[in-house]
Amino acid sequence: MVDHGFAAATFVKAVSEDLNLSPSLLPVDILCRLEAESCDARVVLTGKESFDEAKWEKLLLQILVATSTSKLIQAEHQSQARLATSVVELGIVQNVIEVLKRDHSNKEQLYKSLTKILLLVLTNPKVLTAEVVRFLRTLQQKELSHISIQAVVTRLFSIYEEQTTIPQTSSFKYLRFQRAIPFFPDYGSHITIAIPNGILTKSVQMKCISLLQKMSGQCDGLNNPNKETAVDYNVGFDPKIWVQWLELFQLKPSSPLVDAVTDTKPENNFLVQHPKLKQSEIHLWFFIKGTQKQHCDFLVKTVTDFCEENTLRWIVSSAYKKNDGKLFGGYFMDGISNAVDAMSLEREVLLSGISPKAGESNCEGGTFAFIQKFRFDVTVFSDSPIPVKENMIGRDGTYSETLANIEERAHVKKARNIRPEDGTNAEFLRQALPIVTSESHLEHGLFFAAFGKSIQRFFEIFQNMFGDPTTDFTHDLLLTHVQGDAGGFMYCPSANELQYVPTFTESTIYPSIPFWMKYKSSNPLLFYNHIQYLYFMTTNQYAGGDPPSKRVLHLLSTTFQRWHSTWIHKFDVPRMPHLRTFLDEAELKSLDTWSIPYRKGLSYKKMLGSVLTSNKECPAADGNVYGTSDNFGTFRINPKELIVGVTDRLSFGSGKEVMPYLLDSELDLSWDLALTEFGNMGHIVPGHRYILKLGVNGMLEKLKGKLSNPQLTDEQKQFYNSAILAYEVQYACKHNGIKFGSQHYCSRAQDIIDSFFIKFDEHVVLNGYNIPYGHATYGSTCVTGRGGPFGTGDSLNQWIQQVTLGGYTHDGKDACNEVTMLCLNACRRLPLNAPCVSLRLTPHTPLIYKEAAAKAILSGGAHPILYHDDRMVGGMLDALKQSFLRSNLALPLDLDEVARDYCADGCYEPMYEGRTEFLFGYVFLLQAVMYTMNCGMNYQGAGPVNLVGGSMSYRTEMPEDIQTFDHFKKIFLLHLRRLVQNLFSLILGSYGCIKSGRDMSNGGSRFHTLTPMYVGFTNTVNSLYNVQEMVYGPNRTTSLKSFRMALINNWGVNMIEPFYDTVDVRVVQTEMWSQKYLAMREHALSLPKFGTPTANSEVNAMAEWLADNMNKIAYDVLYNSPVTELYRGLQKKYDVQGKPFIFQLLTGAGTFENYVSVGAGCGATPDGRLNGQPTASDCSPQPHAQDKPVPKTKLLDIVDSLKPYSERNLHLYIPGGCEVDLVIEEDFPMSSLLEFIDAFVAEKAGSNLVTITCVNKETLANAENEPQKFDLVRNRMGGWSNFFVAMFPEHKKQHQRRMYFGPHKDSTK
Repeated sequence: MVDHGFAAATFVKAVSEDLNLSPSLLPVDILCRLEAESCDARVVLTGKESFDEAKWEKLLLQILVATSTSKLIQAEHQSQARLATSVVELGIVQNVIEVLKRDHSNKEQLYKSLTKILLLVLTNPKVLTAEVVRFLRTLQQKELSHISIQAVVTRLFSIYEEQTTIPQTSSFKYLRFQRAIPFFPDYGSHITIAIPNGILTKSVQMKCISLLQKMSGQCDGLNNPNKETAVDYNVGFDPKIWVQWLELFQLKPSSPLVDAVTDTKPENNFLVQHPKLKQSEIHLWFFIKGTQKQHCDFLVKTVTDFCEENTLRWIVSSAYKKNDGKLFGGYFMDGISNAVDAMSLEREVLLSGISPKAGESNCEGGTFAFIQKFRFDVTVFSDSPIPVKENMIGRDGTYSETLANIEERAHVKKARNIRPEDGTNAEFLRQALPIVTSESHLEHGLFFAAFGKSIQRFFEIFQNMFGDPTTDFTHDLLLTHVQGDAGGFMYCPSANELQYVPTFTESTIYPSIPFWMKYKSSNPLLFYNHIQYLYFMTTNQYAGGDPPSKRVLHLLSTTFQRWHSTWIHKFDVPRMPHLRTFLDEAELKSLDTWSIPYRKGLSYKKMLGSVLTSNKECPAADGNVYGTSDNFGTFRINPKELIVGVTDRLSFGSGKEVMPYLLDSELDLSWDLALTEFGNMGHIVPGHRYILKLGVNGMLEKLKGKLSNPQLTDEQKQFYNSAILAYEVQYACKHNGIKFGSQHYCSRAQDIIDSFFIKFDEHVVLNGYNIPYGHATYGSTCVTGRGGPFGTGDSLNQWIQQVTLGGYTHDGKDACNEVTMLCLNACRRLPLNAPCVSLRLTPHTPLIYKEAAAKAILSGGAHPILYHDDRMVGGMLDALKQSFLRSNLALPLDLDEVARDYCADGCYEPMYEGRTEFLFGYVFLLQAVMYTMNCGMNYQGAGPVNLVGGSMSYRTEMPEDIQTFDHFKKIFLLHLRRLVQNLFSLILGSYGCIKSGRDMSNGGSRFHTLTPMYVGFTNTVNSLYNVQEMVYGPNRTTSLKSFRMALINNWGVNMIEPFYDTVDVRVVQTEMWSQKYLAMREHALSLPKFGTPTANSEVNAMAEWLADNMNKIAYDVLYNSPVTELYRGLQKKYDVQGKPFIFQLLTGAGTFENYVSVGAGCGATPDGRLNGQPTASDCSPQPHAQDKPVPKTKLLDIVDSLKPYSERNLHLYIPGGCEVDLVIEEDFPMSSLLEFIDAFVAEKAGSNLVTITCVNKETLANAENEPQKFDLVRNRMGGWSNFFVAMFPEHKKQHQRRMYFGPHKDSTK
């Protein structure tokens, strides 16, 4: 046993004496451990009088290895003040520099001096300044014979890099040695050099190294720290010449180089064989890049002087950016879809993760280049019609944005090579500069350079673009106009391979492509596009100060690339085949005898256990092969993932694919009930805690235990057998190589949360025209029963995934915790739209969580939703009590606890985890208004066929017979009650879990939530108020009869027969009435509106009256109408002893994302809305008229405007969610947002939940014209967020016309 105390003391004493350093400067813990573990080290200590150079070198190397991962040397060893004092007193850095400048012969002194620096750096890294690094670069260039010296210098460079402001990504580790790769210059010169006989000599090699070092120094001297001027260069070698280079250093090429010089590989001969391309004699290539021509010329002269001195042949081709970087006469912007961020560069461009064998060169950080000088006649292209040019390229000529519908041979499509297994694009980094004639200043060609991981990568994409070299047919339309004149494949070694270390500081991180930086928010937490986001996150410029980890940024970069592919590529999935196609002959004979629950469980086992979770072929009876990556795309594992698995490509709007299991004989009944295999999904919150507590094996044991009960009915046995089959999918997955519960070590819990969030956004589609469709069917709804289908075009990129944070603990304390903060951090730092995150705020929520929520909102994702927890709990508790009391049942003792234990479903509707069956359907409030105005008929269909419209409800009084507004309201409530009764009859007429032995859709859960979702709340409040004022008020302006006629004719916009003659000779009379109705509409639009400062007490009272009656009607229909008998029948059928079957009524008012489709089914309404125009979202203020121009932003007071929402009726009688969707500008002050959150919690503004989108109107306008530059802009749809650029035009228009809110007028007090 080693006496650690004695060893440490001895070692410290020896080193401190030998190096003349204070013992306080030595990292005791690490040196102690090294000494205790190394006999050689002990020999050094005990025998220091005879200095053992070899053993000292070995010990030094051990220290270097250990300190590369050690973080022990921090302030705990001694205070920063003491460290600073020691550094000043000893003057170590200056002393070492002076000594080494004077004398390089004293080897032992060199060891000691370098060790001094190393030990000092370990205790205070700040002393390793740029001055010291510059000296060490000079030192490294000397031919030092001892490897330990090189090791020390290399380690010091590594420490210096780690301590600079450059973020710690492995990509930037490589970029330090390929710093010019992501530099997109204004001026460029390509210098191609030929070496005599193609043979590299040692003399030329050493002179070349000196040249590179000289050029690097020149760049350092010319570069402006403010990035106003910059100059740099790339250097490349013919791969065969580079092999000679290595051989001169007695090194062998590693595998990427071996592939590049293998003549039998087809990619290496592609340039020689293809008539469109040219392979030239180029042995050495320089690409000089700069922001100023004179700087480029200066470096060009340095290279040409080198060529003259060494009798080398060279050609200089100079080019420069013109037309803002657009090529082909200023029409085509090249390089937009480039791998320019640090993560993409590592993944797609730079060689990384290479493990060279003994004697091989380490090529990490190297890259391959394809260079080609193209010529073309620009006039041929310029003279083509604009549509022809746009189709040829695939982008519009004004903004260089990708076209929505792209010609199959368009350049942007052929220049991509989409990987079918994961949807990413096999990218490389492309840079092109036009070559211009000095006389005409017209382009006559361009010099093109591309960088990638392998020549094979170029070959794959070139086959897409150029086609088969044996034919004259060129796939890419743009390339039919160009011809290669000179070029070849190059290998660009890293500076490390070239044996010099260029300086790399923050000032040498070059700006990203101007295309992506054209617009930038004044809000430093908000990013407009993914390139902008990754640039700031990976260059230590994130204002939040805590960018995601390397792992997370890698995952995000891959995800962004997958999104970006959807601009040009449509990813679809096949139809899932029927269960019968995966059964063997014996199983097929039994298929007809199996119950529906058994077939359901077996289909899940087959689907999840093989078809979707295997990369093995899964042959089916239909002749197809399933289970491979290019079918459903669900078998994919990224090495950097912490959460393994893949969500399917189909969002809610696309429909779903599950394995059908119903027999043909059962289809008619399933149609009548609207209950299919596709229907029971989403808006149901499983008992996650229960499942996680037991685990999959525990759940199986639980189910088998339940099945062993002899008292079970046949129905219960079928349910348990079905559930067992579904859970047995675990074993099928194991068989296919998926290991459940694999142990991933993660040093940061934030990474786990971040990875979890990213998982739900893998299949975002940015181009709405490429959304997969054709997968929806009858019964495809997100709720149990007949609630859909919903408007599929409204629901793009909706994944129905929710995370609920905060609330109350069981003992009544605020429940926010560390996981809450991790999730709020993820909302702020990750530019995603899912999962939908909700934060339950209580009066006791600590300030740090409200601040984190405010920052997340300001980052632009419209997350989190803010719940007023006391109001939500109060409303739900009241609804629970009503459901028991109205059924004459005693109140359970745990109702208070149950109400506090709610969470949100896929949007924001509250329910109880693992215990709730959720049923809802829409009640169209505006339809009740139309029926009241029009005798029970829908005037949206008025005209020559239906005259005043089709009958939809009771035949009620003619407009002229409704003499008072109270009479009008009475008729309105009559029609509203009819609509609610229709909904309840539909749901209950076509009407689970382990504890009851019943499926969720068969009465199996403890709680059954029935939600009539009253849509169009704000428009209805405003419509009722307008009728009151314009028809019955003291300043009345019209009659109800004339009002109806104005609405039938769409406020005069569409005058229709038979009410007005549209024959040309009598059109003047019709136009007169049209103008009258248009003037009526302007008056209607000018009246006070709910949720705005213009709202008066009467408008606010109308909102309370409506909310009160919505709730009363729902209860009255359920308990006092023909629906009641249906309800009692269900109770009799599904009651279980100790668990009665009752419905909890949770009245809601959410349109969610369906404000467009809701409005499409309503004619013109008294609030000024035109026929078919969208309604307001949820209970939000009514947006500006969709047919009018987007008005200038007028900010409403965020507190004063929302005071009416705080009235009791709106939160108590709309417990299912009275959501208000707010929009604020990007520079909304943090302090003002916190003030609003406090006012919301204090019940001074808002109802029971609010959402806040942070985006400028100007941003949305620019995003409409230039969508790719704004691919991260997100807007709250209602229950979830979507990417603005992915929306269809009607949605975009509605968002641009929503009301904007500014700080409270007293916010400065």
